[in-house]
This record gives sequence, C-alpha cells and structure tokens, in this order.
Amino acid sequence: MDKLILLVGEGCVNCETMRQVLYNVSNELNIDYEIQDVTQEIINKYDVNGVPTILLIHNNELVDKVKGFQPQEVLQLWVSYKVEECRKIDYNING
Repeated sequence: MDKLILLVGEGCVNCETMRQVLYNVSNELNIDYEIQDVTQEIINKYDVNGVPTILLIHNNELVDKVKGFQPQEVLQLWVSYKVEECRKIDYNING
C-alpha cells in the first residue's frame, strides 16, 4: 500500500499551498494521503530538516522524500515514477 504524508509547520505558507497540490495528486493517482504537523519524533525518524516535506511510504516503509514547494505536475511525475518503481520491485520479489 502506498501513502503520501505531508509534513507541515505552523506559519508555513508553502505548507498551505502544498495541501491542495497533495490533494490533487493523491486523487489523480488514487493514493492515500495524510497531513501531519512536524514533531521532534518525526524529525528524528525521517531525518526531516524543513517543511513542507512530503514522504512517500510503500508497505509501511519510507521510500523517498521531497522538501519544499513542488508544482503539481512535478510532484505527480515524481510520485508516479517512485510508485511504479516500488511495484516492479514487489513483482520481482513476489512473482
């Protein structure tokens, strides 16, 4: 299962913009998403050093992350590529 997580911080203008972008991309690609406030635990767990940060999770594992504002078209291409890459690996492992 694939999921996108948008990490946001208080007063972050780009975080607000990325909410709509993430909503659009997740709907277009039929991927679950959630929005979380960044915490010290998340910073440590995912080595986050700024917001907004988008985490791509596949089978409960971090696959990749991207920091900063991303135009919808760019984010959609990035997510599509990464998800397809993960699914190919799953297919090769599980046959």
